[in-house]
Amino acid sequence: MLPPVEASAYYEKADYSLIVGPRGEIPVAMHRLSVETLTLSFSPDQHILTGLDAYTNTQRWERQTLVSPLVDQEAAMICTEPFDEHGIGMDSADPVRYIYSEETGLLLMELGRGQVVTRTQCLRCAICGLGADGELLEIWVQRLGFDHGKESAVPKRP
Repeated sequence: MLPPVEASAYYEKADYSLIVGPRGEIPVAMHRLSVETLTLSFSPDQHILTGLDAYTNTQRWERQTLVSPLVDQEAAMICTEPFDEHGIGMDSADPVRYIYSEETGLLLMELGRGQVVTRTQCLRCAICGLGADGELLEIWVQRLGFDHGKESAVPKRP
């Protein structure tokens, strides 16, 4: 098992961008897999999850008090499914649901329905919840930073 990937999480209000990746930047030259406006980035060689980005408006996020879930293991997350050449992910009957807790700084992204059977700390700032067949059902983003509309120190999208 490989250790979790170093990453940080940042939201840029000016362009509605949620960015999770090394140094809070969108990883470049990666294999990508998109579900709606959420894009997961993977290393081209081993298909390790290295980050994600999403075009999402915080005004549409649900608000709840969340507590960090228990983690079953700490390891890099590897995608074993083949990639579409255009980076298009599997269709989902349900839209990605964003739930944010201002009290704890946690953002939960629900990608599908089903029972989560294992949670893996795969990025230093993110936990992925997997179903019985290894399908990605949820992503918990920890320590999410905001720019609140000011000029960001994080570089803009390439």
